[in-house]
Amino acid sequence: MTDRFSVDGQTAVITGSSQGIGAVTARQFASEGANVVVTSGSRDRIESVAEEINERDGPDEAIAIECDGRDRAAVEALVDETVAEFCAIDSMIN
Repeated sequence: MTDRFSVDGQTAVITGSSQGIGAVTARQFASEGANVVVTSGSRDRIESVAEEINERDGPDEAIAIECDGRDRAAVEALVDETVAEFCAIDSMIN
């Protein structure tokens, strides 16, 4: 029987994941087998979270994409870059 709540092999974009609850959520999704896009407006922090995930869960599990969610062009670029890297977006956590 499969776990209907499994995120294994799926891609999750997690906004505000440079710190706090967002960073914890990104780490948890990655530990459950998801590809994770760590995103917020703070480039240094998101890179740090993505690097930590990749060191723990294996290379290329997480990528960091800086994005201001108030900027439509930035959000479109986030989607395009995520799809180019992981082929799809299965979940978006805001």
